[in-house]
Amino acid sequence: MHGIHRRGKSVIQHIAHVENFRTLAQSPHVGGDQSYFGAYTLIFGANGSGKSTISELLRQLGTVGAPSKTTLVTDTDTQRLTQGAPFESHRVWVFNSDFVHENLREFVSGSGPTAPIIKLGKVAVDDEAESRLLAKLVARNDIWKAGLESDQLAGIANRKKAISATKELVIEFLGTYDGARFNSNSFTTTKARALLDNPRAVRLSRETARQHMRTLSQAALEAISPPSMPLVDVRDFTNRARLIIARRQSESEFPELDGDLALAAWVQSGIAHHENNDDCKFCGSDMPESLLVRLTTYFKNGNAQIRADAEALASSCADASHALDQWIRELSAPSGIIAAESEKWASAVDSAKAFVVETTASLREIQSACETKATNLSYDESLASPNMRSQDFLAELAACVERHETERTDYSAVQNKAVDELALHAAAFHQSDLTAAENRLARVASALELVNAQSESCASKLKAIEARRLNTSEMAAQLTDDLHTIFGKTTLTIQPTSDGSGYQAVREDGPAKFLSEGEQRILALVYFIRTLDDDNFDRKNATVVIDDPSTSLDRENVFATSAWLDQQLDGVRQRILLTHSFDFFQLQLRAQNSNENDEPDAPDGAGTVPAHRVLEIRSSQIVGADSNEITIRAFPEKILSAPSEYVYLFRRVAEACAGLDDENLPVVGNAARRLIEGFLAFKAPQASNFGSRFALCIPTGISSGVANQVKTFLHNQSHRSAPDPSSTGVEMALLPSVKGVMAFMRACDETHFTGLAKAVGIDPKDILTGRDLAAARGQIKT
Repeated sequence: MHGIHRRGKSVIQHIAHVENFRTLAQSPHVGGDQSYFGAYTLIFGANGSGKSTISELLRQLGTVGAPSKTTLVTDTDTQRLTQGAPFESHRVWVFNSDFVHENLREFVSGSGPTAPIIKLGKVAVDDEAESRLLAKLVARNDIWKAGLESDQLAGIANRKKAISATKELVIEFLGTYDGARFNSNSFTTTKARALLDNPRAVRLSRETARQHMRTLSQAALEAISPPSMPLVDVRDFTNRARLIIARRQSESEFPELDGDLALAAWVQSGIAHHENNDDCKFCGSDMPESLLVRLTTYFKNGNAQIRADAEALASSCADASHALDQWIRELSAPSGIIAAESEKWASAVDSAKAFVVETTASLREIQSACETKATNLSYDESLASPNMRSQDFLAELAACVERHETERTDYSAVQNKAVDELALHAAAFHQSDLTAAENRLARVASALELVNAQSESCASKLKAIEARRLNTSEMAAQLTDDLHTIFGKTTLTIQPTSDGSGYQAVREDGPAKFLSEGEQRILALVYFIRTLDDDNFDRKNATVVIDDPSTSLDRENVFATSAWLDQQLDGVRQRILLTHSFDFFQLQLRAQNSNENDEPDAPDGAGTVPAHRVLEIRSSQIVGADSNEITIRAFPEKILSAPSEYVYLFRRVAEACAGLDDENLPVVGNAARRLIEGFLAFKAPQASNFGSRFALCIPTGISSGVANQVKTFLHNQSHRSAPDPSSTGVEMALLPSVKGVMAFMRACDETHFTGLAKAVGIDPKDILTGRDLAAARGQIKT
């Protein structure tokens, strides 16, 4: 036997001898021969015996783990079952009173229902709440998104402003220096952005910036190209002149020409117009060939040639002198030469001038000698050697040019460096603005990504909820069909609410203003079964727990409920049914017995867990403690033989009154109420309710006061919500009150009472007076 101790009516405190019960929390199909829960488990117990406690515990084990106050108690030690993981391999679905209360709600306002709409379905109600919350989230995200987009536009504007300001400042700094490069067209925003992104962009000191500006204000150095010095070889001129002067005058055939240079020149030019034996083209006379040959020879090899050579050399000397004079005039200091080289350049030019003076003097001497030779062929004075001055000035001039070019190149690099640093200096003024704008845009982009993701998630969830709402009509039709065809509730129809968040119960004359307890239970049960497949329900890995699927006030639906559940739960890995209805209990037993020859195999990993298990749950008060003990045991064979719930209830009440069973005292009052309900229905079937039936059956030997005490006691033991079961009624102990009920029953029909006592094997006198409990225990076999 397994026991569960509880304090009060709902808080579980202990589980006694619960090794196999703990196994359920870890894996419902492991536990060996001692397991109290099989693949199919049927548990019978009266109202108040702890069925709801067991179902709620199983629900918690299947969702959040065991309650933190639950303790496992074995024969040797006590272990605390802390908040652990729920079932890992499967899930648990539980139907009990809590499910009915959570999923079948009547919304009221003021003193009573203003809109008689029964909202069915915790999922639908939660969907409506979630839909409203999601709508608020979407609206909030839209506000956030609008604000973020505004921030994004502001960030873009600030970034553009920083780039434009940088562009303008760079043009202001450098436009004067290089207007072609730094103007609004050529210096683009892309180039300005590149400067802002350059890690070398730093602000210069005031003095450094001024120095760079001064560097750029100075004109750039021009390249200089000094004229090349004419190539004049004075020694060559001297040697050539000496050769001409040294030539001697020969005996001439034409002495008249020797003495008259003008005539000689005229004749020499004239013979060019004569051809042999032809008339002269100039003078018209003819010239003999012999004379022409003699004149030609004279002018080519004779004194005339000496004169011509002397004149030619004199002319060359004049040309060379002129070239040197022109060169020295062009060689004065260039205007663009660097100051450091101007003095050296002037010194070299002075040396060049001296060289030119001496050289031209020598050339003039040579020229004069040649001119004298040309006029006087007998001239033979010796020509002095020229004084040759050094030409080192040429090397110095070349060095000045080279140093100027080096400085010019270096200065260009200095100016380029100044340009780069001033441009970066300008960018540094606005780099922090750009960084702030970029950081702002990055934060906004990240936030927008998050908001968009949230919006998409909300939209997806809203779409899913809307899809479920669209299925509301189908579910309503299914619920209505089940109520009509299976349970015979043809006057009750389920329709979706106008907002699609749930359902409303409608009768023929309009919205249902009241649902009986039986109607509520059946409606909730149908909804529970039909929504299993909407909740990730996997039959092969599921445990379904159903507590009291049919109420005692709705007995006409017991058969339909039993058969329908067998059909709907077929193939579920584990079923645990708890009931206080003996009729339902027997129907389930018969259904299982009919399947004994075709008993299913235990689930995978079940070990030696039986396919079927029939148990009884009972509650009894712990002596000396303000708590009850709930026990679970195999259902007694003797009670299984009871032909009906009526006989079963009589046995339970009779055993308690006779002192043969103290374990069911907390619930024996409710059992007595249900027993009398059946008895009165048999005795006065024409009456419409319990009170009128009771009044018709009061025997003549019972006073009205005693009858009212019995009636009040039975009302207080009812599991219905009215009259209030918490009222104390008459002031009498529980057991004497129950004995009073049995005495009332005997007074009403002694023959019937005696026959029932005989059927259950208890002396009627012991029922009314009680016996010694210790002596009587051995007569009851379980």
